[in-house]
Amino acid sequence: MAANALGVQQISGVLNQLITFIPSIFVAILSLFLATLLANFVAGIVQGAKGSQILASIAQHAIIYAVFAALTQLGIAVRLTANTFLILLGAVGLALALAFGIGGREVARDIVEKAYNRRQQVTGGEPSTTTATS
Repeated sequence: MAANALGVQQISGVLNQLITFIPSIFVAILSLFLATLLANFVAGIVQGAKGSQILASIAQHAIIYAVFAALTQLGIAVRLTANTFLILLGAVGLALALAFGIGGREVARDIVEKAYNRRQQVTGGEPSTTTATS
């Protein structure tokens, strides 16, 4: 290389590292592009088959996985991207659990109230006719 001819070993080393990094960049960009095409294709199929925009959106947003795969392919903070993906997955699970729990609060209150009233009738006590307000 020209840097070797000039006798600058550091520049030559940096240029060699950059040249060996280029195929990883190409593979990462290609995998991201293919993942985008696949995500859009699957979203179209899901929306056409099920008629559900939500399921299609979920399928399309699965591209986040492809982003993490591309970053891993580049070798950029492999441990960090894996941990970040797990944190995002946990956050989605927690959000779903909270939504289900908050959404089922009224149903749970009705079930407990009916069970309490039934128990009061069996034991001879007065059943409660008042309901708690939320």
